[in-house]
Amino acid sequence: MKSAWSQVLSAMNVEREEMAQQNESLLSELNQLKSDRKSASEQFTSCQLELEKALQLASEFRQKIDEDEKIKQDLLNQLLSERANKAKEIVLEQGRAQQAIAEANNLKSEMEKMRNQAQDSVTRCQEAVKAKQDYEQTMANERQSFQQKIVSNLSN
Repeated sequence: MKSAWSQVLSAMNVEREEMAQQNESLLSELNQLKSDRKSASEQFTSCQLELEKALQLASEFRQKIDEDEKIKQDLLNQLLSERANKAKEIVLEQGRAQQAIAEANNLKSEMEKMRNQAQDSVTRCQEAVKAKQDYEQTMANERQSFQQKIVSNLSN
């Protein structure tokens, strides 16, 4: 009986020991879960703050995009208006350019006519100079011939 009692006590001690270890293990696990829960809660709070910041940045970014789009639209309208004005100016300038071209062509025709007249005058002048030179040469030849005749007649 002592031996049976001793076995029961020993079994109880083993069970108590196992229960104490199990209790410690459960307490450790509970503490770990509490720590994990606290960490998860902190992470959740941090994520909420980051999300609020991200939403604020997105809102500011959207506002900036809207402002930029308005500026871009205003610039586009201004550009289109300027382009229309430039197109009108180009049409006017083309008219002026065509008029200037016509005047230039008239002046060119007149210059060509004057050039031809000048060339004719130069040709006539050259012909006159040539004729004068020929006349002077002929006269010089006749003078020389006449002088030779005079010298020859005097010598005889």
